[in-house]
This record gives sequence, structure tokens and C-alpha cells, in this order.
Amino acid sequence: MKTIELKTKRLTLRTYLPGDEIQAHEYAGDTSITMMYWLPNKTFEETAEYIKSAIEKREQGLTDNLDFVIIYQDKIIGSIDLHFEEDKTTAYMGWVLKKDCRGFGFATEAAIALRDYAFKECGVTKLLADCDARNAASANVMKKIGMQCVIDNGTRTYPKTGEVAVEHVYELNKLKTPSYKIVDYFEMSAIQQAEIINQLEARKDLWGAIPFIINCLKKEGQPQVSPTDGGFHDLLGPGRFFLMLDEANKTEITVNNKTEVCPRLAAFVSLAQNDEVDITVPGRENWTPWIGCVFTYPEYRGQRLSEKLISLAEEYAIKEFDAEYTYISTDHNGLYEKYGYEFFTEAGTVWGEQTRVLRKKLK
Repeated sequence: MKTIELKTKRLTLRTYLPGDEIQAHEYAGDTSITMMYWLPNKTFEETAEYIKSAIEKREQGLTDNLDFVIIYQDKIIGSIDLHFEEDKTTAYMGWVLKKDCRGFGFATEAAIALRDYAFKECGVTKLLADCDARNAASANVMKKIGMQCVIDNGTRTYPKTGEVAVEHVYELNKLKTPSYKIVDYFEMSAIQQAEIINQLEARKDLWGAIPFIINCLKKEGQPQVSPTDGGFHDLLGPGRFFLMLDEANKTEITVNNKTEVCPRLAAFVSLAQNDEVDITVPGRENWTPWIGCVFTYPEYRGQRLSEKLISLAEEYAIKEFDAEYTYISTDHNGLYEKYGYEFFTEAGTVWGEQTRVLRKKLK
């Protein structure tokens, strides 16, 4: 069986070749690894034997496992693998990185590449991954590639030490071909709104602003208790919360014997009179409206969904606010500039912080 190579922006994923054991043992033999089933390897020979066996099985066409090294700047920095169940439609994914290469997004980048390869080229329809409950870094990678926790009370026993630990299992099912529609959250039924909040809650760790958005939606219509804590329209004024929904992947909800369906949330953006910038400061009263809450879920990225939502928000800015400009508050450089936004100024926020303000001339 031929060598398989997958390319990402920074990485190369390649199936094992003879000689890989020299660099691979740098992480496989790292004694600080304490939450991997079969690692660390006590000797170089253990690492070499595993890689030799993987190569032989691949050459014989035995593909229950596909093992890849992760290469960055021509050096092996880790490995990632797929373990197929008997029917080949379900596969487990696992990875490990050198200690000094963690925290740079390499595991997520490699996992996305292997996820896409499994779904597109291997006939996989369900991906699973598990981790020690204490391994927050691995859990975050699973969430970032679209997985959701389906078991949070399992157990695992480490073969080399006999230690028993709590195990979490994450799952991702292959999406049907997406079919998108855009709706305003505030025009949905109460049942569908509740389901959207459930979907946001389930993956709130993906972005620090999601808990704030959830709080705003839950408190909509309730009395505002403070200037920075209240419903969406209390905090932001007149505006909309646009959702990009994937109609090909729907959830059925039954409440009080009434059944509705709600598509899967793929991306969202807000358009509102205000944002986090304090526009009560003299001279800022004409800084309106604001585009904010721009987010696309990892499994839907690369389809320019945010661009479509921002473009729609700009249309509504003209229609509903008679706006000459739209404004964005962001700490990112180069993200919104590709949509026509230019640096305008720096300004203080209602949280007492400084932010970059971008704006775009609409007419």
C-alpha cells in the first residue's frame, strides 16, 4: 500500500516510513506522558518495533489502523492515527505531540485534516475519540474539530501502570451535504429558540463570547439588572441576531406534545445599534450600527459563511438604520479587512478595555 500524505497550511501528515522511529521516540519515550494508553515507551526498541509493525501491516493491505507522523518544518513533532471498527464506517482518532510543540494549534490542525480524510476518502461516517477526564487539552481539540461529549462517566485502565481514571468519549457524525438558510433568531418559534440555546450551550467552550451570547438570549424580555447584564436588545439596542442554519442536519424537538424541527447551527452574526464600545462618550454617538458575534463552527469553516452573514448584515444596516458605515470592534488584525473594513480608531469598551474599531463605507 502506497504512502499517504496529507497537507495542511503548516503541517504534513504522512504514514510511517522506515527511519521515523528515531525522531518519533523523542515523544513516544517521553516519561512525562501520563495520559496515553500505551505510552510512554520504556525503550527505543519498543518505538521501533511499533513503527516496523505498522509499516508491514500497511504494506500487506491490513488497514485496521492508519498511523501518520505529524511533520512541521521537516521535523516529526508527533503522530495521529485512525483505528477502524470492523465495518469500517466508524473509526477512533488519537494523537500525541512533543511537549515543546503543544499549545500552537498543531493537534487541532492535524485532527481537522485527518477528520476530513476519514470522511471523504475512507467511507467513515462516525468518528470517536476518548481522553482522560483530566486531559483538558485533548478535550479542547475534540471540541474544536466539531466533536461533542457523549459519555462523561466512563473509565479507563492504563496498561502500563494499572491506574484507573475517568474517561470522556467524544463523537462526530459525518454531516449530510449542507443546505443553508439564514434566519433571525428573534423570528423563530419559542421551541426553536430553546433548541438554538441548547446547541450554543453544548459547545460554549469553543469561543469566549458564546456564554455572553447565551446569557443575552436567555434574559431577553427580562428586567435589566445592570448596564452590562441584560437581554440582547437591552444591551445592544435595536438589532438582529442572524443564524446560518444547516437544514440538511435537523433535530426534532417535542415540547408539550408539539413537535418541531430545528436545523443545526452553522454560523451566526449580530447587527445592532450598539456593541461593546461605549458610544455614550461624546463624539461617538454616530458610530452605529455594529456587526458583532461573528462565528462559524469548525466543521463548517472554509465555505465563507461568515462573509455571507456579514454581507447580509450590511444590507440590513442600510435598510433598517439608513447607515453610511458599519462598525466592528475586534482585536484581530487582517480578519475583517478582507471584507472591506478599515482601521478607524481605538476606543474604550463598556468593560473598561481598549479595542480596535474598524468601519466600512456602505454608500
